[in-house]
Amino acid sequence: MPTIRQCKDATDRIQVVELWRNVFGYETAHNERNLAISKKIATNDGLGSSLVQHAEKALAELGCMKVKLLLLSTNEATAAFYKSLGYSVEPTISLGKLL
Repeated sequence: MPTIRQCKDATDRIQVVELWRNVFGYETAHNERNLAISKKIATNDGLGSSLVQHAEKALAELGCMKVKLLLLSTNEATAAFYKSLGYSVEPTISLGKLL
């Protein structure tokens, strides 16, 4: 399984550009790749955390006492994100049935 980490140097940039080329399958970029990487690195990308915290605050103000999340067990990245915000795995069972 690949490791996800912050892009740090020229070698990382080359690998990111190659990944984009392989994943998206186009030779001509829709934007200047190094500029896109530089802008992304310069941005403190806390948007997801900020949105969750805003939603939690709004729910608490409405009297909500608990938030429950349902994730697929294979969705490890999303689980790690929510764990970093203080969520924990609970011993519950979720049942479903396709009709």
